[in-house]
Amino acid sequence: MLDLSKVDEERSTWITLTGPLEGIELEVKHVGPGLREQFRQRMVKAQILKPGQDGHQCAQGKERQWYTALAKLYILDWRGPIKLGDDEDVPYSPELMGTVFFAYRAAWEEVEKAIEEEERFFPRSASASTA
Repeated sequence: MLDLSKVDEERSTWITLTGPLEGIELEVKHVGPGLREQFRQRMVKAQILKPGQDGHQCAQGKERQWYTALAKLYILDWRGPIKLGDDEDVPYSPELMGTVFFAYRAAWEEVEKAIEEEERFFPRSASASTA
């Protein structure tokens, strides 16, 4: 049953990473096209993204900033076998997630795939944000 009182609520989904990060789960926030476009514009203005042959691409030397920005936009939380040195209770932070994405590009690719699957609900022509 569709609960109309919850239509405008922020939505998210948990995905489980594979490969070397198997067992780690990320809570991915669904971001509408309006917010994605605002994010892209901020990244261009900050010179983290630059024009490329296939649209925009990350500027050389800005990869860590790019992945941290993506984590801030899309990732709400993490859980699973994550530790930092001897500390096994590591709270989520976009900065740490950005470091993980930088070191394990396949992890970002898995998140990107989940995002692309959600995009079919938000056609590119739409201008309103649902996040």
